[in-house]
Amino acid sequence: MSAGADWGAAAGQVERALQQVAPGRYDAYEALLHAIGEGQVWMLLWHGSPGSPDAQYGNMDVDGLGYAPCVTSAQELAASGWNRAHEVVDGRLIAD
Repeated sequence: MSAGADWGAAAGQVERALQQVAPGRYDAYEALLHAIGEGQVWMLLWHGSPGSPDAQYGNMDVDGLGYAPCVTSAQELAASGWNRAHEVVDGRLIAD
Protein backbone atom coordinates (compact mmCIF):
# COMPACT_ATOMS: atom_id res chain seq x y z
CA MET A 1 0.00 0.00 0.00
CA SER A 2 1.38 3.45 -0.85
CA ALA A 3 1.82 6.26 1.65
CA GLY A 4 -0.99 8.17 -0.06
CA ALA A 5 -3.34 5.24 0.41
CA ASP A 6 -2.33 5.06 4.09
CA TRP A 7 -3.21 8.74 4.57
CA GLY A 8 -6.48 8.21 2.70
CA ALA A 9 -7.37 5.41 5.10
CA ALA A 10 -6.45 7.62 8.06
CA ALA A 11 -8.65 10.44 6.72
CA GLY A 12 -11.49 7.95 6.45
CA GLN A 13 -10.93 7.02 10.10
CA VAL A 14 -11.16 10.68 11.13
CA GLU A 15 -14.35 11.18 9.14
CA ARG A 16 -15.92 8.02 10.63
CA ALA A 17 -14.89 9.12 14.13
CA LEU A 18 -16.43 12.56 13.55
CA GLN A 19 -19.78 10.94 12.79
CA GLN A 20 -19.76 9.32 16.25
CA VAL A 21 -19.04 12.48 18.25
CA ALA A 22 -21.96 13.58 20.41
CA PRO A 23 -22.42 15.20 23.82
CA GLY A 24 -21.37 12.80 26.55
CA ARG A 25 -19.69 10.38 24.13
CA TYR A 26 -16.21 10.70 25.62
CA ASP A 27 -15.19 7.44 23.96
CA ALA A 28 -16.00 9.01 20.60
CA TYR A 29 -13.87 12.10 21.37
CA GLU A 30 -10.99 9.83 22.38
CA ALA A 31 -11.35 7.82 19.16
CA LEU A 32 -11.40 11.08 17.17
CA LEU A 33 -8.18 12.33 18.77
CA HIS A 34 -6.52 8.98 18.12
CA ALA A 35 -7.59 9.07 14.46
CA ILE A 36 -6.32 12.64 14.05
CA GLY A 37 -3.02 11.66 15.65
CA GLU A 38 -2.55 8.86 13.11
CA GLY A 39 -3.36 10.91 10.01
CA GLN A 40 -2.99 14.32 8.46
CA VAL A 41 -5.12 17.43 8.53
CA TRP A 42 -5.41 20.25 6.03
CA MET A 43 -4.95 23.42 8.10
CA LEU A 44 -6.53 26.53 6.62
CA LEU A 45 -4.08 29.42 6.40
CA TRP A 46 -5.53 32.85 7.05
CA HIS A 47 -2.28 34.56 6.16
CA GLY A 48 1.02 33.60 4.53
CA SER A 49 2.03 30.49 2.67
CA PRO A 50 2.73 26.91 3.78
CA GLY A 51 6.02 26.55 5.63
CA SER A 52 6.76 30.27 5.74
CA PRO A 53 7.46 32.09 9.01
CA ASP A 54 4.49 34.39 8.43
CA ALA A 55 2.02 31.52 7.98
CA GLN A 56 -0.95 31.93 10.30
CA TYR A 57 -3.72 29.36 10.71
CA GLY A 58 -7.29 30.50 10.66
CA ASN A 59 -8.90 30.66 14.09
CA MET A 60 -12.32 31.00 15.58
CA ASP A 61 -13.87 31.33 19.01
CA VAL A 62 -16.74 29.09 20.12
CA ASP A 63 -18.13 29.73 23.61
CA GLY A 64 -14.84 31.26 24.73
CA LEU A 65 -12.66 28.43 23.41
CA GLY A 66 -10.22 28.87 20.54
CA TYR A 67 -10.26 26.55 17.55
CA ALA A 68 -8.22 26.31 14.37
CA PRO A 69 -10.50 25.15 11.55
CA CYS A 70 -9.20 22.34 9.38
CA VAL A 71 -10.41 19.59 7.06
CA THR A 72 -9.46 15.94 6.85
CA SER A 73 -8.87 15.41 3.14
CA ALA A 74 -8.26 17.12 -0.18
CA GLN A 75 -11.88 16.33 -1.07
CA GLU A 76 -13.15 18.07 2.06
CA LEU A 77 -10.91 21.05 1.30
CA ALA A 78 -12.40 21.33 -2.19
CA ALA A 79 -15.94 21.00 -0.81
CA SER A 80 -15.28 23.70 1.80
CA GLY A 81 -14.75 26.37 -0.83
CA TRP A 82 -11.64 27.65 1.00
CA ASN A 83 -9.84 29.86 -1.51
CA ARG A 84 -6.72 30.75 0.46
CA ALA A 85 -3.61 28.70 1.09
CA HIS A 86 -3.59 25.60 3.26
CA GLU A 87 -0.93 23.43 4.83
CA VAL A 88 -1.05 19.64 5.19
CA VAL A 89 0.18 18.80 8.68
CA ASP A 90 0.82 15.57 10.56
CA GLY A 91 -2.18 15.20 12.85
CA ARG A 92 -0.01 14.32 15.85
CA LEU A 93 1.61 17.79 15.69
CA ILE A 94 -1.78 19.49 15.75
CA ALA A 95 -3.30 17.25 18.43
CA ASP A 96 -0.50 18.02 20.91
